[in-house]
Amino acid sequence: MKSTIELYGYNETEIKKIATNITLTEYPSEQVTKITKIQTVWMDDWGGIIKNVSEWEGRKSIVTIVNVRTTNKFKKSKTRKVSFRTVNEYREHPIATLDSWTQYKLDESLVLEVVNNNYDHITKEMAQTLIDMDKIEKAEAKAQKQKEDSIKNIVREINYNLRCRNPRSPKQLKTSFKKYDNDLLEESKLQLSEEGSNLLSEVQKELALPVVDKSNPKSLLKTVTNSNVVELCEEIEKTFDSESEEYRRRAIEWLRKQERFEKASDKIIQSEADYIVASNKWKLFGCVIRNLDKYDINSINKVSFNNGPQGFEGVWELTLGDNTTKKFNARSIIVYGYHVCTHYRYIGTVTK
Repeated sequence: MKSTIELYGYNETEIKKIATNITLTEYPSEQVTKITKIQTVWMDDWGGIIKNVSEWEGRKSIVTIVNVRTTNKFKKSKTRKVSFRTVNEYREHPIATLDSWTQYKLDESLVLEVVNNNYDHITKEMAQTLIDMDKIEKAEAKAQKQKEDSIKNIVREINYNLRCRNPRSPKQLKTSFKKYDNDLLEESKLQLSEEGSNLLSEVQKELALPVVDKSNPKSLLKTVTNSNVVELCEEIEKTFDSESEEYRRRAIEWLRKQERFEKASDKIIQSEADYIVASNKWKLFGCVIRNLDKYDINSINKVSFNNGPQGFEGVWELTLGDNTTKKFNARSIIVYGYHVCTHYRYIGTVTK
């Protein structure tokens, strides 16, 4: 049986290059390490290999399969199978396919300028670190998505109740909101009107939850029993305060563009901006306390903490009472919106 290579005049080196280019096109984050196998087989219309061609009565075609071995930055290896097809309708323009079933013309794929990645310098230890960070990022993304969905549900429920012809009382609403923690309810107020925020505060009272004063972040620390956590918050506060003036300036600019502040005095706008900055500091403290206050912590050592393009980010090493260590990772994202002032949302994770 003639192979695809013989039928179309491509030599083995060219077939390997085509397979490599197609693989890197569909998997640009991988590195092609080698071609492990080239075999030509008969296949049916469903991609099954026909072993006894003489007894086969259905439609069949000759397919050359090239096994391409790849790896990624996590040192995870895969074998990608690029199929070169010789079915009649493609005799003028032979094609190859991979996992997406996109049809690649061989002559075009041969001249593709695709850069192969090089992960040879990544050690097993480095790869494990990347895997751990990837897990953290995925967990954070999942937690953030769940948080955003919850906030949307809270805002939707409150706004619906305000528009409803027969609105429910705060006492009737509390059943719908008891599944949310108080921090989430407080953050939802940033996306509500003053009327909606007041209604949610009444629901919190019915749930026997404190309606917190976000203009006084220090008050939050009074609830913390671990002195190491308090010291960490105070250390973070110094960095936050040194960066907060620029954030306050942006808040003032945003407030002046809002219809409800068109006629407000400078004093009122500045006071509102102060509240916005303080509430973000409050949420930063809340992220630390929510994640760390439950641990028996002997000491906390800063690995890094700074204010980057996405807000405040930091990593700390925790030494627990049993002398084991954990890593606390705090990140933030900047949330923008038409009805809500630009603000930070903080994400915290504790890992081994």
